Amino acid sequence: MSEKLIDAMALGTVPIYWGTREAERAFSVIPWRTLEDLKRVLRKLDARLYKRMRFAARSNLDTARAFETPEQWLWDNVLKCAYEWHASHPPANCPLK
Repeated sequence: MSEKLIDAMALGTVPIYWGTREAERAFSVIPWRTLEDLKRVLRKLDARLYKRMRFAARSNLDTARAFETPEQWLWDNVLKCAYEWHASHPPANCPLK
């Protein structure tokens, strides 16, 4: 699973998704496995399906908004602490003084 799925959900969509089943369990997606599956999915896309899936699209939007990137988690949980410690205990030749 990649950020592309979260990016699509951040637009308030229910992505047409080919990938891990874990993502299918965690998010609202329209899955497909084969090209025949994809053709069937594409034929079913219409305004009625959109109306039925509005709640799922809103849920995906909320999930995407709450999603924390690995970079943000790393900053919040590791790097920020090290940076703050270093800023208060800089070595003599440190440009952060």
